Amino acid sequence: MPGLAKRGARWLAVLGVALLSAEAASRFDDAVFADVPVFSNPDREADLTVPEIWGARGKPRGHFRKWTLNSFGFLGPEMTQSPTRRRAMILGASETFGLFESAGNDYPAQLQRELDRRNAGVEIVNAALPGMALPSISAYWEEWASQFRPDLVLIYPSSHFYLSDEVPKRQPLLAAPRQLTAPRLQSRFAERIKDTIKQLPALRALRSWFVVSQALAGHGPGYLFTADPPPDRLAAFERDLEALAGAVVERGAVPILITHAFQTPSPPAQSDMATLEYFRIFLPRALPAAIPAFEAAARKAVLALGQRRGWRVIDAAGSFSGHRELFADPVHFNDEGSRRMAALIGEQLTAGSITSGGQR
Repeated sequence: MPGLAKRGARWLAVLGVALLSAEAASRFDDAVFADVPVFSNPDREADLTVPEIWGARGKPRGHFRKWTLNSFGFLGPEMTQSPTRRRAMILGASETFGLFESAGNDYPAQLQRELDRRNAGVEIVNAALPGMALPSISAYWEEWASQFRPDLVLIYPSSHFYLSDEVPKRQPLLAAPRQLTAPRLQSRFAERIKDTIKQLPALRALRSWFVVSQALAGHGPGYLFTADPPPDRLAAFERDLEALAGAVVERGAVPILITHAFQTPSPPAQSDMATLEYFRIFLPRALPAAIPAFEAAARKAVLALGQRRGWRVIDAAGSFSGHRELFADPVHFNDEGSRRMAALIGEQLTAGSITSGGQR
């Protein structure tokens, strides 16, 4: 027994040293390749956003992993508050802010390079923030982003948000900005392990089943969204998009709508079902076929809105939806998808003389 205890203590010591070494290596890796201080405790919300009474904006000079914000809280290079050349601002959520692309390859950054290559003389401002639905973007535009006086405002709306449990709503004004809780101390090595495990197919399926089952507990079949897009949700999406574009016009800018691209076609193939089932952790009420069906209906709604109001529409969904190789998940592009998106927008902007002031 004493010998067994000694061996156990020795192995525990070895395990402890191994874990400490892995943690140190993870922090060193973050410091070298992501410019994250060794002894910091990174937290996406605290590091990238500033709470306001009307919602949230980007944190000036915020930094989290591969994302670095400028002094005004926008992802990308430094800029002046007043434009020095024609300025195009892009509003949206994480699809625009960038998620799976390598650093500097979100589609707004690639669009800037595309326009520079074309000598368009346009400055691109990536004003997107993760998780922003249209009502939140409207408040963000009115209270913060509009003061940077863009000539053009491109709107890439996350239409799938309208299949959430509740319709997206504008947050009421608060008496004071909400307080962010201090991020708790956590292991960077454990984060890496957790992120890797979450991608295992069997665990993805188990997680999806558990989250969806919990969300649907106590609800009947009528609570689910089917492949027939719910008219009230579609109407809310169109109403909120029109309100945002109208607010852009009121501040003297030209709105350009972009239809939302989706990884799978409607109806989806059988091979798409596992991906769509996992995506239901964000949209438990939506059956797998309901999500691409709603995206297809939202595309038509955006095209119709643009025609009715005389607003230009860039049909990204028409070009990219169903092209699975361009996406890292159902809504987020990979590097190639963002490159193609940037090329499409750059071609549309320069072809229509918008960048030269023809439609100011």
